[in-house]
Amino acid sequence: MHRVKQNCLACSQLQRLFYEGFAQIPVSDWSAFTKSALNPAANSKTQAKIVINRIFLKTWQNPQYYACQSEISIFINNQKYNGKSIVKIKGSGQELLRANLAQLNHDTLKAIQLSLKSAYLNAMK
Repeated sequence: MHRVKQNCLACSQLQRLFYEGFAQIPVSDWSAFTKSALNPAANSKTQAKIVINRIFLKTWQNPQYYACQSEISIFINNQKYNGKSIVKIKGSGQELLRANLAQLNHDTLKAIQLSLKSAYLNAMK
């Protein structure tokens, strides 16, 4: 995993964060979640503002894979960099608790973080 050189100044998100069924992704602090995904260098003099434009997570109960699409904007020194990523992972991504009620697996949040990291690298290429 590459270490991000920018210090994450502020992370924010728009209201397009959802998964299948248009339910909200269960993350209460997107700033901390994004910083954890990007692993910014604390001693970097370059600061970046990360804006999550879109996250779409698709899960199934018994599929061959689940997928996460991320779109972000990164602002560094008055420059804007856009990044996109789609990550597909083998597995269901959710557990069926009872009829018509599913819960995301813990690994699904890691897939979202991987997708954010990949979108970051896409923007910085």
